[in-house]
Amino acid sequence: MNRRKDTLGHEILQVADYERALSINGYYAQLTVNVADVPFWMSDGEAFAYCRTVRGRRQFILVNVVKGAKQLAFDHDKLAAALTRATQRHYDADNLPFRRFDLANDGREISF
Repeated sequence: MNRRKDTLGHEILQVADYERALSINGYYAQLTVNVADVPFWMSDGEAFAYCRTVRGRRQFILVNVVKGAKQLAFDHDKLAAALTRATQRHYDADNLPFRRFDLANDGREISF
């Protein structure tokens, strides 16, 4: 295949190249440990959270910058059970159906 090059001689990537790269992301993500996604801020501006891989599962971590504290963002098992009850569909605590969320009411409410 004859690929086009830019003025510096670098190969110009096509949309298919990016799609192929993105398609393998999920596969390799399951093989990594302690890799963090891009962090995101809570709406109160006092904390940010991120998702990290932990031996084939995902954990959401909350970092409160005001208090200087880092902890699990919520009880993953309890949230999965609540989602399962509310929707009548099974949700796994190790693979919750969202990537971002926001906490309110001192962490007693979550939206995603």
